[in-house]
Amino acid sequence: NPLLISYNSTKIYIQQISEFISKNYTTPIHIMIGSNKLLNSGIEGYLDTLRANINFSQVKGIHLDIEPHTFPDFKENKEQYFKKYITVLKQAKQFADNNKIELSVSIPLNYPDEVLNEINAACNQVYLMAYENVDVDFISRKTAEEKAILKNKCVLALRTKDFENRTSMDEAFKKLGFEKTAYHDLDDLIKFDNTSINVKGENEK
Repeated sequence: NPLLISYNSTKIYIQQISEFISKNYTTPIHIMIGSNKLLNSGIEGYLDTLRANINFSQVKGIHLDIEPHTFPDFKENKEQYFKKYITVLKQAKQFADNNKIELSVSIPLNYPDEVLNEINAACNQVYLMAYENVDVDFISRKTAEEKAILKNKCVLALRTKDFENRTSMDEAFKKLGFEKTAYHDLDDLIKFDNTSINVKGENEK
């Protein structure tokens, strides 16, 4: 299973992430970039620095978690924000191609078709962030366009904090019927499993 690991450029974090990657070299590691500031500055310099800091021989891909829709003036300036997003996407695609790695992104369920088409052209995988409202019918309806355009590149991402336990989360995944799924995030998923084990242990006493 691919593992998406968030990145920042502080020295101690780079040391930790490098150590983690070296110990988990059999796992497909994707480095996740989540700085919205890159929409204004472009991503090329950032990626060059990332390349210098991390041993890319053990990295399978980069993942953009850049979210133009979170800016306070997004509704009034959608066109400009999406234009910047597509520029960053194309820069990341060029970097991925040059380094022979994959490119993936996370997106909400409301991007327009023209942006989805650009994403489809650039990316190997697209994570659909189905967060907050976990009603199965709602998610099925909201992901119809993405599935039509992105087809087998779609990965349905659900968030642990939206569920009471892992069983209810896995049931939702099953009902939604996506071939590829993702848990956000691993820390809370482990807590789910630990809680489940503790409950079983108490019931068996």
